[in-house]
Amino acid sequence: MSDTSIPVVVLSSRNVVVNAFRKMLMDSKWEGEKEFCKTTKTCLSKIPEFDTAIIVLDWEIGVDKVIKFFKSIENEEKREGWLIYLVANEQSDKIIAAGSEFGVNKVQTGPLNPVNMKLAVEELAKTSAEDSPMGPEMEKIRLSRLEDEWEQATAILESLNQQHPDNLRVKYELGENYLQEKKWQQCHDLLIPLVDMDPPDSRILHALGKSMIKLGMRDDALSLLEKAQLINPFNIDRLITMGQTLLNMNRVEEAEEKFDEAAAIDGDNEAAIKGQGTCRLLDGDVNDALKLLKNKVTGRELASVLNTAGVLAMRSEAFEKGIELYESAESFLEGYNEILAKIYFNKGIGFYQWQKFEEAKLCFEKALELDPEYKNAKANLKVIEESLDQADASGQSPAIDAEQQDGDNVEVANRENADEAGIDMVVDDGFD
Repeated sequence: MSDTSIPVVVLSSRNVVVNAFRKMLMDSKWEGEKEFCKTTKTCLSKIPEFDTAIIVLDWEIGVDKVIKFFKSIENEEKREGWLIYLVANEQSDKIIAAGSEFGVNKVQTGPLNPVNMKLAVEELAKTSAEDSPMGPEMEKIRLSRLEDEWEQATAILESLNQQHPDNLRVKYELGENYLQEKKWQQCHDLLIPLVDMDPPDSRILHALGKSMIKLGMRDDALSLLEKAQLINPFNIDRLITMGQTLLNMNRVEEAEEKFDEAAAIDGDNEAAIKGQGTCRLLDGDVNDALKLLKNKVTGRELASVLNTAGVLAMRSEAFEKGIELYESAESFLEGYNEILAKIYFNKGIGFYQWQKFEEAKLCFEKALELDPEYKNAKANLKVIEESLDQADASGQSPAIDAEQQDGDNVEVANRENADEAGIDMVVDDGFD
């Protein structure tokens, strides 16, 4: 028997959907509380009131709003008790696949049918009334993750994986935990046996692809991510990951295509906008990039984009362009001395790679002037001064062996063992 006392929340801007569910629930004598929301904001403010609820989500509110809805609830305290019923006007396998990846419990595509609507809601209510054997454990995992107790969550998932070796959700969740703990190889080894499963699971392919990027298997990773995107073309995070990876492979045109696809789904996505800007900067379209980024990001964030582009330009040996990008970043960082010091450090690295050693020395000195405690700048300055003295005597170029240090939140090729700089930009403290 289904539990008709469970609340039902309908999120739809279409009157035909709202009226159809209102009538169906009334005709069914549904006892639970009924809420009808026109906007995601209203719905997101309402559902935390319920420990358990059936949420009817209308795909036609817009793909960007649907994705934002799922991103908003993924870490909510009561998420495990919310059963999602996705309805879509279009009959599409891709929408069904998207629903599966986003954790939807029931998908109905095509014209609304009152009989099917009633059966779906009753089925979800029945599911809610039945205790899942893994429910309490999944709740422990969610709480551990919220408290950054990833090792504890991993231990629970490893135990569940032994008990339920064929459960794909457990496999995927364990893989995600391994990624959070930077256990790239363990994630790879866990998920690689599932790569050819039929039908393929986009979540498994996505997690496996991310582990392969970290292991330096970028071409294979991109193939898996493309395969996952064909199954569900609405995953913005995956498009961003692909774009960043392609950027690090100096495949700027392909990277821009991925960022453009992400922006087409959600025009306000910050990572997509920054990615588009970075690509245009690398293509030399500085004015176009600044026009795109204007009013979208803060001055500091714009400096981050310019700095990232500078690092990538240097790695592709476009030295003059890289220096110009670093100098553009400087103009947005007045008052941020520690961050500006890192820009000068990167600029010094650029000059070093460009074989302009005196200019590199001046940049390291400026970095130390801005941040006297910058240990890597101090170490590199000492080494380059000694190397320049030796070079004068021997006629050889100076050689610097410096520590690598990358900023968080940005994927950088071959930097899986790098430290985090604690700022939202790439900081490359190494000489490759």
